[in-house]
Amino acid sequence: MKGILLFLLVIPLAINFIFSGCAKPKKDTEAKKDRPPEMVKEESKAEDIANTLWTTIQNEDYREKWNMWPGKKAFYPGTGPTEPHGILLTTYVNDIAHDAIVNKKGQMPYGSTIIKENYTKNRRIISITVMQKREGYAPAKHNWFWAQYTPGGKVMIVEEHGRTIKSAGEIGICINCHGKQQNNDYIFTSPLRNEVPGDEEENRDEEKND
Repeated sequence: MKGILLFLLVIPLAINFIFSGCAKPKKDTEAKKDRPPEMVKEESKAEDIANTLWTTIQNEDYREKWNMWPGKKAFYPGTGPTEPHGILLTTYVNDIAHDAIVNKKGQMPYGSTIIKENYTKNRRIISITVMQKREGYAPAKHNWFWAQYTPGGKVMIVEEHGRTIKSAGEIGICINCHGKQQNNDYIFTSPLRNEVPGDEEENRDEEKND
């Protein structure tokens, strides 16, 4: 009798184990169907570029050797609780970008790199976002490459359109926001050209966005 009861208890557990084990591959297969090979390839390429970019800016010792954005100091305030980058910001630019800002060239040349360190109100760094203008990359988006890193240099993971992706390349949330400033080369921080009559109101709006 005990043997029969033991058999009746074991059989359901065994069946559940078998079907549970079969379910996982099916789930993985379905996930892959949602990500076309071309998309996976592009995301992998963007992550490789982002990793190389991180190494480059570290080797250049940007905190010590680059300029801060002209007119901005360390830990300047963002736009408030809804600021996408952080309550406090510190922004660095390489020489190419700095020259374009100071001389009001209207747009950033290829090679321009902008690094924005994102902080909490207590000055704790939470992430680092980078924009780099790369010749031939995303021409329709002014050739900007975007990346967001953890403080330790890992490419961050974000949710976009119900998908989990690495935060590198043509990042939709970045493009949708900065795209409002197409006439200023996707830049919010300050105008890249000399003001002309009628620009005053536009520039006040820009200053509200970090």
